Amino acid sequence: MVNRANCVICPMSFGTIQRCVIPHFIVFCFLSPFIGVWTVFLSESQLVPFQGGFIHESRMNFRWITVSQFTVLIYCITIIVVCICSLISMICMSRIRSENKHTEQSMTASALFMSILYVFALSIEIYSSQAHHSSLEMFEFWRAISSFSFDILVVCPPVVMLCLNVRLRVDTFARHIDNVSTSPK
Repeated sequence: MVNRANCVICPMSFGTIQRCVIPHFIVFCFLSPFIGVWTVFLSESQLVPFQGGFIHESRMNFRWITVSQFTVLIYCITIIVVCICSLISMICMSRIRSENKHTEQSMTASALFMSILYVFALSIEIYSSQAHHSSLEMFEFWRAISSFSFDILVVCPPVVMLCLNVRLRVDTFARHIDNVSTSPK
């Protein structure tokens, strides 16, 4: 959705903006896991024998967020960014005046639908990780719903693209009949 909002806001300078923003995103993607687990490197750690192998155990010397809290924080930030970019795309799409407005609208609609699915999947993931379930069955139920929502997120985007884009549908399902004879000579 960030890409779609960028294309709708300033289509001519899209490449310039991407060249400025992408290096920062790459650095953030590599460094963000260390935000939640840096305390492990500074804590007393030991390997404890467990079922024929070893597990890592550490005593935290610093009070910091746990990995699950960090994951929820990243999910919340992602949901906020997706919602803001969706809003920007819808506002800019209503003001666009161009010859390829239909194409822009179908691409924005498909990106909006996919971002709704993404927010839904992340919301279920946040709920299932933060809720205190009354039983193991409820925990497994919410885990299954969370997994199913991510499965839908993987399967639905191509279906949505095919439904909203006529040209893609024609190119995908058109039968090309060759008039070349395949009989042996």
